[in-house]
Amino acid sequence: MKIIRNLSALLFISFSVAGCQDYGKKVVKGPIEVYFKEGITEGQAMHTADLFAYIDSAQNNNTKQTRSFQLCKKNDTCCFRMVSDKDKLAMVPENSFFVIGDLVSDSIFNSAPVNVELTNIKFETFKTFPYKKAAMENTDSPQQ
Repeated sequence: MKIIRNLSALLFISFSVAGCQDYGKKVVKGPIEVYFKEGITEGQAMHTADLFAYIDSAQNNNTKQTRSFQLCKKNDTCCFRMVSDKDKLAMVPENSFFVIGDLVSDSIFNSAPVNVELTNIKFETFKTFPYKKAAMENTDSPQQ
């Protein structure tokens, strides 16, 4: 439930891309549009759109505002880029962006590193959250 709450906050600060520039190919699922560039497959983009459409619907979001994301690859690292509203960022804990990077890494890219980049409506980055794997408790270790 905490992940859904964090992701809900992230969707709150994102909105649609305007214009007709080359942001890559695009897939759409409900109010979610995901652009993808070389190094990212259409299947990965569609899986991302499905994931965020599910999260959006779990919020019971009735606004149906289009939210835009972009996937690209820089060397061996994937980038999850989201169009964001700078004015609303103060309402979102920074840890949320690391959670989303971890979620996208595990769900879409087979645990490969995923940086989260916040962008303006032209996908120009204004803030980057480098990938950092969330610490998991080891429940299999014997107690001493």
